[in-house]
Amino acid sequence: MLLPLLFWTLLLIPGCAVARRLFPRELEGGLLPSIAFSWACAFGALAFPIILGYLVGMSMGAAVLMVGGFVLWGAVDLLRTGAWRGLGRVLLASIGIEIALVVAEMVFSFRHGSILAADARVHLARIRFLYDNGLLNVDPFIEVAYPYPIYHTNFLHAISAIGSRMLGVDPLLFWFGSLPAAKLMIASGMAYLAWAVLGGRWAPWVVAVMVLVDRGPVSFSIYPNQLAQIGRAHV
Repeated sequence: MLLPLLFWTLLLIPGCAVARRLFPRELEGGLLPSIAFSWACAFGALAFPIILGYLVGMSMGAAVLMVGGFVLWGAVDLLRTGAWRGLGRVLLASIGIEIALVVAEMVFSFRHGSILAADARVHLARIRFLYDNGLLNVDPFIEVAYPYPIYHTNFLHAISAIGSRMLGVDPLLFWFGSLPAAKLMIASGMAYLAWAVLGGRWAPWVVAVMVLVDRGPVSFSIYPNQLAQIGRAHV
């Protein structure tokens, strides 16, 4: 199921557009650091309207339109400014054994899928509740309207429910198929950190591969406290 990965990838488009306008220097570190920073900008831009969505009980249809409009704006902005022309150069500069290892890890993650047991049951119940009812900060396990207490998961749950509805994918399949994106978020986030601290071309890739070797067997990387980017977008 590649559709979840497609959704997470689409968010890079408006994230890159925001980064180019506000923090252009942060896109000079190569492919992985730029991916990390673009995701960070996308999540940061979406965090505030999602907070408001929870406060006003935004319907899932409105939330889908909001995120879809954000992606469309990013695509138009990048096309209009011609920013896409430099993408081929960045990709060519990244060709090597390092990117092959990152892609291989994503393929294995796609085949294995995210964890469906343990705490995943709580996350899936909440995502499905939002998928069916809109952005309501209500605990899905309590019959009366009781506030959901684990606030650091609010952004992940909301964006997962929105992605599921936007793609017409069941939340269970969306969660299961999001592991490759989660691994790329972690690897690219650490690559960005290596570039920001050490600079150069090789440090980000070496760190990213080391992180993937360490996190490769982990199927619960989709958890918010595991992610380098979403885990920081606490709502």
